[in-house]
Amino acid sequence: MPTDDFPVPARYYQRLDDVLAHHGFRLRDALAQMSLPTDAFDAPDCNLRYSQVERLIAVVERISGRSDLGFELGHFLTLSSHSIVGFGMLANPTVDDALRFLARYFRLVMPSFQLRYVSKPDRGELHFRPIIAMSHRSLAFHLEAIAMAALRDVKDLIGSDPPPLRVEFSIEEPRHGERYRAITDLRCFFGVLREPGVSLIF
Repeated sequence: MPTDDFPVPARYYQRLDDVLAHHGFRLRDALAQMSLPTDAFDAPDCNLRYSQVERLIAVVERISGRSDLGFELGHFLTLSSHSIVGFGMLANPTVDDALRFLARYFRLVMPSFQLRYVSKPDRGELHFRPIIAMSHRSLAFHLEAIAMAALRDVKDLIGSDPPPLRVEFSIEEPRHGERYRAITDLRCFFGVLREPGVSLIF
């Protein structure tokens, strides 16, 4: 299947409306510029073509003038945002079991990326890698959103007193890098992965 026609769930991009609202915009402003109806995301479990996702990211960044929308979107995503996979994670008895479940069914969460979960005696590692070609703008947006969502998922699963966490990116530090340094118990390293992707280690 050509990358342009690759289907991805629209549910995460719907949450951009919450992000944009904080900055005086609405998702419908972007949809209008894309010649899409304002109810384009209203159908349950609807999909977007990846070419539409690329265009959407370019439009929302342009109309908002912000580079940190992926970062902010990740903060809005909770375990319940992952639909049936999120509820399945919550049904697992341990954090390790929940993350193994997530890795097994990650294609239902974000099919344009793959997740490899590594469990070691002293730590857990989540490695996210794209499986389709995408622009650098889209890659950066998705890596930041995935990193922040994964960080929230792990903290929610662990509960109080989470361990120190480390995030490693393939992309260089963005203009809003100070936002990462403001997160308690998190160390971020940019431009350290040789292959496109992001890793969360805890």
